Amino acid sequence: MASTSQFCRDDHLRRRDDLVIRPITELGLCMVYRPRPARIISLNTSSWLLLQLCDGATATEIEASFVELVLRSGGQASSSEAQRGLVALAEHQLISVVAVTDENAQPKGGRND
Repeated sequence: MASTSQFCRDDHLRRRDDLVIRPITELGLCMVYRPRPARIISLNTSSWLLLQLCDGATATEIEASFVELVLRSGGQASSSEAQRGLVALAEHQLISVVAVTDENAQPKGGRND
């Protein structure tokens, strides 16, 4: 099955630095304010976890980490679920592909948690 993603599995993904993230744990969701273009986006726990994992790792690494964390917590997850979630985060302009300086280097640019 071919990916319709905006990125490749080896691309390094990072969440935007200008996001304001507010967890609402009692409802099991997270509200994200994206300033440009201005929008408030509600994320379920799976999407919220994926957003947190987008720290410059590759899409493949993020998917593997997502599946491992969900399974470890007693839930069910698949790599395809993670892929769909990453595509949705990219479509909402919450994450982007970042360049790396070389194979052993960390992605360029800083990040705000």
